[in-house]
Amino acid sequence: MSAMDCETARDLLPSLYGGALDARERTSLEAHVAGCDDCRADAELIAMLRRNPATPPAGLVEQILDGLPVRRPGQRRAVRLLALAATLAGALVVGRGLVQELLDVPAPGDATASVEVPVGLLQSFWPADDGLVAGIAPALHQLSVDELEILLAELDS
Repeated sequence: MSAMDCETARDLLPSLYGGALDARERTSLEAHVAGCDDCRADAELIAMLRRNPATPPAGLVEQILDGLPVRRPGQRRAVRLLALAATLAGALVVGRGLVQELLDVPAPGDATASVEVPVGLLQSFWPADDGLVAGIAPALHQLSVDELEILLAELDS
C-alpha cells in the first residue's frame, strides 16, 4: 500500500464520513490521518460539522424569498415578444439599407427614379387570399438586378 499525501487525503476526507470510499481508500486514508496532525485536525473538524449541521436563523429563508422580484404570469413571454419585434424591425431597416446600397437603387422620392414593373412580376410575390404566396415565387437570388430594383420600388410605394 502506497503512502497517501495530504492533498489527496483532504480531497477524500468529506467522503470518509459519508461512506463513499471503498475499503482500500478508507484504510489508506485512516492510516494517513492517524499519522498526520494537520489532516487529523481537518478530519475532526469535518466530523464535528457533520454532527452539528448549521441551520439558518428563523425567518431567513422567508426574507430571502420576499426580496426576490415577483414575476407576473406572462411577463417573460411579453419581454421575449418585444425583443423579437425589435430585432425584426432592426433587421428590416438594416437589410433594406444594405440592399439599396448594394444595388445602387435610388432613394425613395428621388425624382430621377423611374422603374417600370414587368407584368406578372409582383403577382408571383403577392399573397393570395388564403395567406399563401400566389403562384411560384422565384427566390431573390434568382432575380436580376433590374427585377430586384423593380421589387424594391414597389415595396417603397
